[in-house]
Amino acid sequence: MYYSWRIITTLVLFFVVANESSHVCAPCACNLTSGTMECLSMPYLVPPPPGMKTLVLRDVDFGTFKHPSLNNLTRANISELTFIGCNLGAIKPMTLFSGLRHLKKLRLNRTTIIPENLRLAFYSLSSTEINEIYLDDMDIAPLPCHVFDGLKTSRIFLISLRGNSIRTLQFSDHADIFQEVPSLQALVLSENQIGAVEDNTFAELVALQHLFLDLNKIRRLEPSAFRIPSLVTLSIAENHFKFSSLEDTSKLFSHLSKLKVLNISGNDLKGVNPRNLVLLFRNLTLVTVLKLGHTGLTFLPSGIFRGLKMLKEIYLEGNQLKSWQPETFRRLNNLEALYLNKNKIQTVSLDKLYSVVNRTHTVHLNLANNPFSCTCQNRHFLQWLNQIQQKPVGYPNLYRCSSPFELFQTPLDQVTFNKQGCQNPEERGEGGFRKRGPCYPCQCDPTTLTCSGTGLAYIPRPPSSVTKVVFHSLHFHVLNQAILNNLTDNAITDFSITNSTIIAQSNDTFSQFSLKSLSLSGTLVTPEVIRQGLSSLQDKNITSLHLENMELRELPSNMFAHLKGIIHLTTLSLANNKLSSVPSDGNLFVTLSQLRHLDLSNNLLKALSNNSFKGLLSLCYLNLGSNRIQAVEPYVFTLSALTHLRFDKNRYVFSAADVGHMFHNVTRLQVLDLSGNNLSGLSPTMTETLLKPLEELHILSLDSTGLTDLPTGLLGDKPGLQVLSACNNRITEIVPSFFTRQTHLSALYLRGNKISKISTDVLDMLRDSNIEYLNLAKNPIECSCRSKEFMSWINTTHVTLVDYPESYICATPSGEYGKLVSDFRQDTCSNLLRHRLSYTTAIVVGVASGISVVLLVAVVIAVYCQRKKIWLSTLRFKARLRSQRIEALIEERI
Repeated sequence: MYYSWRIITTLVLFFVVANESSHVCAPCACNLTSGTMECLSMPYLVPPPPGMKTLVLRDVDFGTFKHPSLNNLTRANISELTFIGCNLGAIKPMTLFSGLRHLKKLRLNRTTIIPENLRLAFYSLSSTEINEIYLDDMDIAPLPCHVFDGLKTSRIFLISLRGNSIRTLQFSDHADIFQEVPSLQALVLSENQIGAVEDNTFAELVALQHLFLDLNKIRRLEPSAFRIPSLVTLSIAENHFKFSSLEDTSKLFSHLSKLKVLNISGNDLKGVNPRNLVLLFRNLTLVTVLKLGHTGLTFLPSGIFRGLKMLKEIYLEGNQLKSWQPETFRRLNNLEALYLNKNKIQTVSLDKLYSVVNRTHTVHLNLANNPFSCTCQNRHFLQWLNQIQQKPVGYPNLYRCSSPFELFQTPLDQVTFNKQGCQNPEERGEGGFRKRGPCYPCQCDPTTLTCSGTGLAYIPRPPSSVTKVVFHSLHFHVLNQAILNNLTDNAITDFSITNSTIIAQSNDTFSQFSLKSLSLSGTLVTPEVIRQGLSSLQDKNITSLHLENMELRELPSNMFAHLKGIIHLTTLSLANNKLSSVPSDGNLFVTLSQLRHLDLSNNLLKALSNNSFKGLLSLCYLNLGSNRIQAVEPYVFTLSALTHLRFDKNRYVFSAADVGHMFHNVTRLQVLDLSGNNLSGLSPTMTETLLKPLEELHILSLDSTGLTDLPTGLLGDKPGLQVLSACNNRITEIVPSFFTRQTHLSALYLRGNKISKISTDVLDMLRDSNIEYLNLAKNPIECSCRSKEFMSWINTTHVTLVDYPESYICATPSGEYGKLVSDFRQDTCSNLLRHRLSYTTAIVVGVASGISVVLLVAVVIAVYCQRKKIWLSTLRFKARLRSQRIEALIEERI
């Protein structure tokens, strides 16, 4: 019987293995073509099937594993291993990567592991083939001095430490960091907090060819900071480093004899004298790509590129260049691309133009977004643009006139040149291209006067129908009533000054206008100058005031003191500035008791006090979105009339101290946006208490707040709640009880969560609910027969599925990965059911047949044994009879 049970077990295991072979990657997704396996938030580690070379693990918390380790990977030939958003803290560091003998690339991105444990984990690397290590966005601050000691036996070619918090690279503290990786060829230190590069910092990296230090905060560079003779690529872009602080510019790059690519864009070359600027690049004889964009250059000194005969690409975009000398580029025989876009170039003479393009090969020239002058002085350049076949980059859409005013923003290809007009400018205006308009030197339509350009000499008298004035890119030393005198005969109600500069204002600037709207958006002006201008608005009917994009860093408490008598002002926008605080004395808004809309979004606010919004008795709308608020006093929102509050994208961490206080005095709130903050530290009960006072809430947004579920008590009783958005969280399911108390909910947005399927009970609740809009896009939906009720519901429901079908993608099983949910064929479930029934029947029949055979064999064996036993008994009986007869004969003879 023992052997019969082994046969039965073997048969059953055979059928089970055969059935599971098609789902060998579940719950992960495999791409057999590329040999890539990707796993998302899995509860266990699946052994990769044969042929998998690349493994990507996303949001895997090994702390939830019963036996946290990577042992299931040791039998696979994984050459590239990536962790994104994972937690490796539960795995013993000395065994973390052991057994991965074929590993070549290791990537850790946003992954939790202590730096010291990372050092120990490198000792566990048994692969001698590993050559690339990425430790990006790991929030690493100080690097342990011997962090790479475990890589002694490996030839590491690339190490990336991008997006961390490394502050220093002082040689004395980091002498041993790269000692064990002398073969390193590429080092990425971008997007850190590095403040200085000392002499000989990278001296031990004798094979280093590519060094990236861009997007740091470098304020000091020592003369021998880049003593790296083997370096081919160097990038220190976007550091805002002032090269004028260097005592001797000739030494900085003097050791880079093999350098081919240099990127110093986004730094400051403005204060460097011409001689030092030439010396800076003197020794870079092999450089082929030079990037000097956004460096504040106002001119190119003679000889700046002398000796750089191998130059092929020069990037000078985003500077203040107005022209260049013909000799600057003439001797660069290998030049292939020159980028001069977004400068201040107005005219281009033919000798300067030919010094760039007159070559045997094509040169890609970019002059886009320059303030071109469409006058007779520039006519040869305009003619050249129309005649050549190889047009400059971005032509014609990005090539427009900036002057004269009547041609402002006109595309260059639409400007018609007239030779006679240039010879007689009085006939066709100053430029010789088009006659002056009625509002010259400005432009106007029936209701709007628009004046642009820094060279504006006066404000013209517009037609009587004009009621709106727009000043764009102007410079005012003093803005007063005298300058605006020609506008006083018009009934101006809307005044807008954008992207301009105002040094001073008088107290009578706007006194002659009955303004309803005033906008100073994008205008450089101090708070005191603004306050002077506002004083001329006393006793006016102005309703809206826009002070946006003005780089305001602080507001004095008396900023709006002159607006006390303005009872109609209802809208104030201070958005897109750099305000770091609101005065805590409570006097800033005390004169604006009738204000209804206040916008403070996209600033740098860090804290709010109880008096921040004192005096705003009528405020209905408050926007505090996209700030950096990290501290909120308990009763900051004492605004009884408030109905709309935007508090999104502050990364504010809600705590127990906020519960019961923050929204206690805004019971009339109808719209609340808490997206982009952190609610993960609050239990469902605490979150319910936080929102409990908001009984009139209609719209609630909780996107990207770290929620993991939507239990019934999370929102409490909100009878008027109509829209709930909880996108981009970690919600795994919708419980049926959620709908029992949300009877008026009409829209539910759960995009980008971790919902794989919806239960039958929830579908029944949805059919009976008031839900009209449901968003489940970008969730890892399971496309299997177990979800056929959900598939059927999609095709028959009255609910509108937002972004369906293009954003509803199958995540599991592996055979359906990447397909649209709408492409899932439900008829396969019935076929599969019949197949499974027949398959199960076959298994049962097979198992039964096997058991029958085993039993038959057992019966035969038993019968055989029994017959043999009887035969042996007969033999023994006959033997006894024979022995008795012999004994009887012996006795008779005796």
